[in-house]
Amino acid sequence: MPAPARACTTLEIIETIPAGHRPRKTLNPGTCAKIMTGGMVPEGADRVISRERVEEKATSINIEDLDPWKNICYQGEDLQKGQKILEAGTRIRQQEIALLSAVGCSSIQVSRLPKVGIISTGSELLKAGKK
Repeated sequence: MPAPARACTTLEIIETIPAGHRPRKTLNPGTCAKIMTGGMVPEGADRVISRERVEEKATSINIEDLDPWKNICYQGEDLQKGQKILEAGTRIRQQEIALLSAVGCSSIQVSRLPKVGIISTGSELLKAGKK
């Protein structure tokens, strides 16, 4: 027996939100925003749907009704205040750098200086300590 068909909904695209930028508009029923990976979810949103799961047109998208609250991460849900994130002696690789940056740590004491530097680019990147 085939699975029951899901209803298809058409939503008007009212904004495109690049990573590192704040949403300017609030979503109302029947509207949506295009959000780049890592971008902030606008007020009024109840789900994030990957581009591969929508049919995009010039000013709208068609989606299958999917469960709400999917693919949304909330600020502060990964770590609790005061939680230790790295042990002394941990080798600092790209994962650790990302973690330190995510919690606002812009400098650490190391036992040996790195032999390689990292240069990151992109409009969504900010200097350490900036919001």
